[in-house]
Amino acid sequence: MFCQGVEEALAGHTRNQCPIFRSLKQNTSAGPYVSATLRTQDQQGFAAAGIFPWRRTPGGGVELLLAREYRSHNRDRGGDKLNFLGGKRLKKETDALTCAVEKVCAETGTQLAPATVARMRDGSSCSLMCWSSKSKYVLFFFELVSEDDCEIDVRCAGIESAGVKRLEWIKRGQLMTASWIREEMHSFAGEMLEEVISCNALAHLEDLFDTAHEVPAPPSYASARGGMTTQDFFLHYDIVAAIRATLTVARPDSIALGNSPHVRELRTAIALIPQRDLRKIQLRIHPDRLVRTLHRTPDVLEEEAAKIAMQTLNALKDDTGGSEKDVVGNLKKWNELKKQADGASSSSDKVEALLSKLSMG
Repeated sequence: MFCQGVEEALAGHTRNQCPIFRSLKQNTSAGPYVSATLRTQDQQGFAAAGIFPWRRTPGGGVELLLAREYRSHNRDRGGDKLNFLGGKRLKKETDALTCAVEKVCAETGTQLAPATVARMRDGSSCSLMCWSSKSKYVLFFFELVSEDDCEIDVRCAGIESAGVKRLEWIKRGQLMTASWIREEMHSFAGEMLEEVISCNALAHLEDLFDTAHEVPAPPSYASARGGMTTQDFFLHYDIVAAIRATLTVARPDSIALGNSPHVRELRTAIALIPQRDLRKIQLRIHPDRLVRTLHRTPDVLEEEAAKIAMQTLNALKDDTGGSEKDVVGNLKKWNELKKQADGASSSSDKVEALLSKLSMG
């Protein structure tokens, strides 16, 4: 339920049924504004919140991160449209920043560096926000500065996790073009973006952001997260899971892939997935990126597994790239490598446990 401690007669009511929430929303600011702090009435009555990540590009440019969502054609102009990273406030006691951070963590599949999320949570780098009076939405600007975080669109590609979005970096100039907004944004998101533009938040983003907060030097991603474990590696390079997850998010009204899909089903899925999403998967699993992905030196088994994953995807993308037998053989090899890694990990754990017991004796 939306409110805690409400009278028994109202127990279980949703936010749409809550008279308190309706009253709080009615008292919110009537017009949009940009500020370093949220007004009290808007903190109490906001309906949704999100994060608007941005990055500086070489030459003084700016790009901002949006989520591409597929919706049925009979809703909100349908098709693949862009939206902000964020969502509805479900509990009255949830403040705007907490709501925004929880949503962005879910929609990025927890792929942002822990240190980055910590800075979001404590508000140290979310000190510039825009209030959308039409949507009752609080949008916090957040600069992504580490190389890994700036590739969050690639890191999220094919992640098999509920709520993960298809992310895209969009140049500031496009976001400020009326025709582009009408063509690419969901209608409600486009209205919000127009409010952001009306407050001069995009045109002067760097100055506004730097004035609200001086960006600290971020800790390195590797030291905050550590190298990727072997178990996480095989989740990352599971090409069947990546295809299934991408299809589910990009084309939820199409076919559903089971746990062990046939090669023909995989090729059908590949044909249905938008090319921009396929390119992200391809970049995400490319063997040349192993060191950057793992944040350590890969072993021989991992190098072989990454190569096979890439070969499998290439063969599935093009019917001439390999026969059905070749694809099945590659998938079998990949699974055998995973079993080898699981066995090695299990043996290592047993040795560690034994040594621990011996040291206690």
